[in-house]
Amino acid sequence: MFVAMKQLNKRHVITVSWLAYILVFGILATVYQFVYTTYYAVPRADPPWLGWWGWVDQGLYLKSSVALAQGNFSPSEHFYMPLYPFVGSLLMAVAPQHSYWLPNLLLMLGFAVLFFVLASRYIGTWPAAVTLLAGMVLFEPLRLQWVIPWTSTLSAFLMMAAFFLLDRYLRFRETTGWPLRTATLNAVFFGFTLGALAATRTVDLAVMMPVALTYAFFVLRDLLLLSEKRLQSLAAAVAGLVGFLIPFLGWLAFNNAVYGAFFGGHYFNAAESIGFFPSTLPVKIYSQLLDSFTLHGEADQDWLSRLPLFALSLAFLPALFVLRVPLVFRVAAIVIAIQFAIYYSFADIVPTGTFRFFNIHYFKWMMPLLLGSAVVVLRQGISREGIKHWRGRVAMSTVAFMILTASAVGMGQYTVPVSVIEQSERRAVFSLPGEGLDFIDIPATNNNWNAIYFSDHFSKGFSVMLGGKRLRQPRDYHPYPIPGGMRLLFVRPITGNSLILDVGTELHFTKPLDGLAEGVAVGFLPIWRVPENRFPIVPPSRLLTFHLGGNAGEYIGKGWSGGHKSARWINGEKADIRMRLLERPKDDLLLALKAGGFIAPPAHPETMTEVFANHCLIGRLRFTTSDLQDHLLRLPAPCVEATGNLRLEFRNLSPESPRNLGINDDERKLGLALVSIILKEDVSCDASRF
Repeated sequence: MFVAMKQLNKRHVITVSWLAYILVFGILATVYQFVYTTYYAVPRADPPWLGWWGWVDQGLYLKSSVALAQGNFSPSEHFYMPLYPFVGSLLMAVAPQHSYWLPNLLLMLGFAVLFFVLASRYIGTWPAAVTLLAGMVLFEPLRLQWVIPWTSTLSAFLMMAAFFLLDRYLRFRETTGWPLRTATLNAVFFGFTLGALAATRTVDLAVMMPVALTYAFFVLRDLLLLSEKRLQSLAAAVAGLVGFLIPFLGWLAFNNAVYGAFFGGHYFNAAESIGFFPSTLPVKIYSQLLDSFTLHGEADQDWLSRLPLFALSLAFLPALFVLRVPLVFRVAAIVIAIQFAIYYSFADIVPTGTFRFFNIHYFKWMMPLLLGSAVVVLRQGISREGIKHWRGRVAMSTVAFMILTASAVGMGQYTVPVSVIEQSERRAVFSLPGEGLDFIDIPATNNNWNAIYFSDHFSKGFSVMLGGKRLRQPRDYHPYPIPGGMRLLFVRPITGNSLILDVGTELHFTKPLDGLAEGVAVGFLPIWRVPENRFPIVPPSRLLTFHLGGNAGEYIGKGWSGGHKSARWINGEKADIRMRLLERPKDDLLLALKAGGFIAPPAHPETMTEVFANHCLIGRLRFTTSDLQDHLLRLPAPCVEATGNLRLEFRNLSPESPRNLGINDDERKLGLALVSIILKEDVSCDASRF
């Protein structure tokens, strides 16, 4: 009877496991195909549409794949490391526009299999399934990165394979009957994955050094100390080295044949010119993870705004070193920390590109591991045994400390006096105060996004001179579009007495800059001491949009929720918008706004909101339906401060939580949802266009 029950239970476990596999990989394949079918940038032949092949990186992959398929090894045809373009070249003759479709799908599923098997062993089948799906396809910024061709797709598969093989070695070395053949094959595949990383994304080989060193440490330890395992350890050492050298030497041979140098090529030259500055890490990591706005002027472009689940999971990583957890999770935590340190030290990795230009793809491999690590910590830390043991209490205290510390530290802006001592249509000379300066806002250039952000500034005559020395882009500075002009953001704070800016042939100044240009320094302070950000200039008649990805991020003050697809909710009783007019108006202004209200009859049949301009009540808005409404409010000129500063405050008179009303689990106290606003002097301003 006991044997029969045991066999029945084993069959049940196997059935559940296979059901999880079928469900997880069915969802992944379906989502992949759905995105590939519906995403706007997928190339097509009829009508002709380059899609992502017209993007910079993807165009270079395709160029190299075509050359490899034709046996063309001309240096002009190859930019990136060759392994991923080689994978894409395999189907070039069959599907030239879609030669990466099948390789990316197989790499995605291969990554998923490796993680699922690894995680299931330690957190269970269904928790592993949930963390895998959440880490790969739950959030749009992540699922897109498995469909769009990126070298990080192959790199992610190789990195997960290395983690899997490391864990397999650590488990099997504890057994007495580990065959020589198994030890050899495991090591040769482990070495091969690391060597292949060099030929895919060389920087990721550096990121994965803790994995390689951990494997090597235990191999050498067993070789020197455990006589009964010396043969397996010797075989593993030799096999791992051979496995690594096969792709690594192949990559060096490719470089030598194409570029005439083992470490030559356009990619290495470009990487060297970008700039690598570890001293900027505190500000860069804070901006990337928690606050993309204060320094870079990008609202909702940090992890906390777009991927809050993964930002929170980072707080669990230190607890892995307190609890008794599988070593592979601790090694993964170190690798994650090293990737942040290496990648965010590069001058060109900024919040502007994280989600808008998909730089988040560099980090997609770690997302399931972040969630899996959090589950490991929670399962041990809050279990009955964990709460009783000091390790569990210290681990959860560590998580709480990380979250509280991140919440208690803020980044503030400080205006630094900057004056213009000489100006022409395209050239300006600034007098600097000599202290550290993080950026200069110049709100009086023709606001051409492409000319500011994407243009080849060097060829267009754009230049920045500091103390007689020409600064290099992106190594020393980044020009960013801001409302009405440009932000000159310095990679490292600058110190000097004068700066000469020439905006080149594509841009020009539209007004005298003296009194308009602002120098700004940023710094860390306790959150309760962080000064309010200054009032940014709003160009005349500029439409400000408040949806996710809208252009109003720089003006958003306190009290707002994160942006949604169509609007931004006030979370609580009040919220404000800060702006500075170029000059105090002589006549009254008109404020045209488009907004909606939270309505849930019969319990909450209406929303009332009062609108203030610098403490002047200028209107009351009433919403009795969920439809968006257009409103036109008169703003008396005396309500604007003499400096042009204007604070628009919206006060919800009766905000209510959907959770309190039994609608859903949303705990926010909602009232007004703002879509857009515009300030105009013309009394004929027509609010219906909004």
